[in-house]
Amino acid sequence: MKKRTIKSWFIHWKKFNSFAFKEGVWKFRYIFHDVDKPCLRLIGMSSEKIEDYHKTRSNHHLEYKNPNKIDYNAVIINWETSKSAIEILNSEIIERGDSINVDKLINTLITLIPNFTVAHKGNKKVEVIKYRNGRLIDHEFTSNVPSNSILISNTLIKKLCRNKK
Repeated sequence: MKKRTIKSWFIHWKKFNSFAFKEGVWKFRYIFHDVDKPCLRLIGMSSEKIEDYHKTRSNHHLEYKNPNKIDYNAVIINWETSKSAIEILNSEIIERGDSINVDKLINTLITLIPNFTVAHKGNKKVEVIKYRNGRLIDHEFTSNVPSNSILISNTLIKKLCRNKK
């Protein structure tokens, strides 16, 4: 696990709050976004323990201990403003894909990030869905995962296919 610095946390914090403000979904509590991370780092906790602690206690992660109180706007903003957005999506959606409010997640994703590509690795083919301006524009099967696509669970890819606007 990569050790994050306080400087990298602050850069992410600024991006997170700026994006939320720009999209008109900013909330006062976003001032405290990820503030536990540098505090835990200062007392000497390892990066791995910080991540485990943080993801189960922060409602902007799909691993949050109370799935009914997940802040989906914050989830999407966190993905969009993180350096490792694809890795976050892989771990969070694949691990919790069946226990999250998938419809709410999809609607929030389309609203905040209208242009995206997702992929799901099947047994023999990769299913790829492309959205532009919040609309499904392409649904295909390929042999490789396209670069810059987000890997997602089978549950989520099926919901996205049905979510034609």
